[in-house]
Amino acid sequence: MLHFKEKIPALKSVSSDILLNLLATFVSTGVMQLVLYPQLALHMSDDSYGEMLTAMGFVNILILSFGNSLCNARIVVNKEYQKAGVVGDFQIILLLSVIICVILVTASDFYFKWPLPIFIGIIFVAALSVLKSYYFVTYRISLNYKQNLYANIVMAIVYVLCSFVLIKFVSWPILFAFPCLIGLFYVGLSSDILKEPFVKTDRYKTTTKVVYMLVLSGIIGNITQYLDRFIVLPLLGGSSVSYYTVAAFFSKSLSMVLLPMTGVLLTYFASDQFLINKRRFDLINFGLLIVSALFLIISVTLGGYITKILYPTLIDSSSQYILLASIGVIIGIADSFNGIVVLAKAPSYWQVVLSSTKTLIYLVSCIILVKQMGLIGLCWGIILTNLLGFTANYFVGTYYLKKCN
Repeated sequence: MLHFKEKIPALKSVSSDILLNLLATFVSTGVMQLVLYPQLALHMSDDSYGEMLTAMGFVNILILSFGNSLCNARIVVNKEYQKAGVVGDFQIILLLSVIICVILVTASDFYFKWPLPIFIGIIFVAALSVLKSYYFVTYRISLNYKQNLYANIVMAIVYVLCSFVLIKFVSWPILFAFPCLIGLFYVGLSSDILKEPFVKTDRYKTTTKVVYMLVLSGIIGNITQYLDRFIVLPLLGGSSVSYYTVAAFFSKSLSMVLLPMTGVLLTYFASDQFLINKRRFDLINFGLLIVSALFLIISVTLGGYITKILYPTLIDSSSQYILLASIGVIIGIADSFNGIVVLAKAPSYWQVVLSSTKTLIYLVSCIILVKQMGLIGLCWGIILTNLLGFTANYFVGTYYLKKCN
């Protein structure tokens, strides 16, 4: 247990890093959500926009499953590498991850049947995004969140350029790929992570197992974030994908801004720089309930107003779904905070067990309810899935915190 005098600086450090990470996410992801996507909606038909959203949903699954999972794996095992005084393995694993992503994008073309220029562009988006997502880990393992903020500011500037200038001249995948490319240039100038050797160490097999479990659970778990698009597109059409995505726009934007906080917490939990116990876990969950209620009110009121401004052509068909869509997303945000404790403290196989169960519940409930109730059924299916996921993560996290303590 930390002494009182030791707790104050630890809490201040965590709070400062969380704030910097929030700002970093807001300036890059915020600009992408608030500027680029609305501009694309104005330049595309409802059906074309829905198809683009579905394609980017697939790409985001790859980014989260491979880039973010590899990033989290690096954080989890970094302490062991530092103790052993070795560097390596991750460049090889990263290269393999990018190759697998390219193969999966190629295989997905049998389903999506993209035009050739779009298909090539999506390959570049997926590959560059996975590289950027992993290499930004350098700022997290060094706790250099100021540099992380600067890197995201640079990317935000490029997103603005893409939204108002390049959008007139290039296909939509380039608008997502170009900022990632600039981000890679920046991380190469501001750190040495790109210079790490392509070598295997004695820890390669152990690390690969950790990465494998996280990637597998990541694919299964992250599918649920975008599975709505894959369910709705064949059953209800591209325009319905647009309507639901716009309805959930504000709450999902909150999610994209808040979820990187879990990465900061994972960094501290995994390195034991901030101790988490059952009492603190319960306090976090109590706080999550209060904050979730506040975010729901904001999403329905202010969020509805902002959505109307940004998506004037889609809001009339989307407004009836905003309340239920926001409830489902916000419960999912709370679930992610509980999940980070499970990731840090429970055996890695729990990631696969929980994410597999959640995905199965999602598929069954949403497909049945969408067929019966349309987009309203989708909203209720997501609420049910995320509520069960939140409960499961809480009990698993509680069990292992008691065991550790």
